[in-house]
Amino acid sequence: SALSRQRQRCRVPPPMTATRVGYAALQRRLVGAMLPGTPCTITSTSNRRIVDACKLAQRKWRRRRGGFLVEGIQLLTRGLDANAVVREVFYCEESIRSAQATLLLSRCREVGAEMFAVSPHVMRRLTTRDGTGGIVATFALLEHRLDDVHISGDGLVVVLDRAGKPGNVGMLIRTADAVGAKAVVLAGACADPFHPEAVRATMGSLFSVPVVQALEPGPLIDRLRRGCVRVLAADPHEGCGMHEDIWQGSVALFLGSEGEGLSDTVRRSADLAVRLPIVGEADSLNVAVTGGILMYAWLSQRLSVPSP
Repeated sequence: SALSRQRQRCRVPPPMTATRVGYAALQRRLVGAMLPGTPCTITSTSNRRIVDACKLAQRKWRRRRGGFLVEGIQLLTRGLDANAVVREVFYCEESIRSAQATLLLSRCREVGAEMFAVSPHVMRRLTTRDGTGGIVATFALLEHRLDDVHISGDGLVVVLDRAGKPGNVGMLIRTADAVGAKAVVLAGACADPFHPEAVRATMGSLFSVPVVQALEPGPLIDRLRRGCVRVLAADPHEGCGMHEDIWQGSVALFLGSEGEGLSDTVRRSADLAVRLPIVGEADSLNVAVTGGILMYAWLSQRLSVPSP
């Protein structure tokens, strides 16, 4: 009847609950509400913003643009917590599935980052792995100088001498952060710590521990000595045991490249060599493993000394 049709038109629709529209749809609506004024979704990998962001996978473009890519909720959160400068944020609404991701997008907008919604196809082009949570961002490069690093009476500086693999560089930065090292210094032709593989391996520690680049071993050792920092060189074949009383005072721990080990300059100039015993058939250890063990030997000795 006409009365029934009138009632049907005036009926209030039921509320949009998670049961009705699904959690993912609710999350997308929340993202849209928290990011008013966001432009249309980028659907082409040929978009200039996308092309420029993808170029940051190359070292020359990172240097030229002064920026690098960060993937995933955890790493982006560490960057924001450290007050690093986030420039652009690319997010895929279909992949935003957590309140943490939604809050992260809101924080990025609050600090002035440019926000770009992208399609799933474009997000796959921007990322190098799964599990990013649908968010990728570009950050300004982090610049640190050795003169800015304050090395206290019992501090540790980790020096990578021509470490060539980005994954190892990233893992060593993460371990240095874990033990409380004052800085990581990249001496000679090291892998770029802002390489996507290195950034992932740091798990955000790149934002916590200063990373100093572009110092040659000889001048670096001279500067460390002027600051009363002892130079210890990790050597697979000779030197003191890691549990001997060698970690007193300020220490710079030098770790060599994966294939060639330490440079001749470091071998000649080191105050002391420290080795790890190898009793099996292996002739060497991965530099990230070696560095991790020695850093924790330093920390263990430091923790065993009673506070004054």
